[in-house]
Amino acid sequence: MRGIIPAIDSTEVTVTTNDVKRHSVTIRKNEGTHKVELCGVPCAIHLSVKAILPEGFAALKSQNLDGAVTICDIGGGNTSISRFFNSELVGEVAVKDFGAEYLIERISCNSDLKALIKQAPLKDVINRSIEVGVKFRKSESGEKIPFLAYGESDLNFYKVYEFELQDFINCRLREVIKQLEQYKLSGDQILIIGGGSKLPLLNAALKKKGFLISANGAFDNLMGLIAEVG
Repeated sequence: MRGIIPAIDSTEVTVTTNDVKRHSVTIRKNEGTHKVELCGVPCAIHLSVKAILPEGFAALKSQNLDGAVTICDIGGGNTSISRFFNSELVGEVAVKDFGAEYLIERISCNSDLKALIKQAPLKDVINRSIEVGVKFRKSESGEKIPFLAYGESDLNFYKVYEFELQDFINCRLREVIKQLEQYKLSGDQILIIGGGSKLPLLNAALKKKGFLISANGAFDNLMGLIAEVG
């Protein structure tokens, strides 16, 4: 049987993109039979694209929202704004070329953090630390202080995070937030998703503005797609 590649049944995929018209042709070029390796075994798989949906649509389905809804996806590399009315896309998806990676980059270059840990900060450690979140510890006077540990250490870089987050908001997110506030005044429900929706302090600030913050922001699109194709 050497040399024979086992065949696999056709696999259908549903795709989301921030510009359906622009990217549809490129996405559909991936259709066809491909030679892949699964668990060390060469296989042939036939891929077909079932549907190409606008960015945010899957999250809309995941949250079961209807009517006028604006979805802001704060991802790693970009931030997108999608508006829907009764599940139909309104206008085009607005995409900004920045995301939470900008914040991670700024923190990693912060001189105070370098002095604190006495070495060059690692982006993946910063990212994991932020995902763990802010804790509170008691000072010697009994006062509760916010604590953001760098990795597994006992070093608190909360002040650095707070400073760079404010820069992220002022230099990158300010116009996005203003746009979302305008849509809210127009009657839209505002849903914030993406990994950036879980950023400490930022999610609380956005919630105060009356925006909905997804409890599962990093996976809303995935869960919505599963529901859509299921």
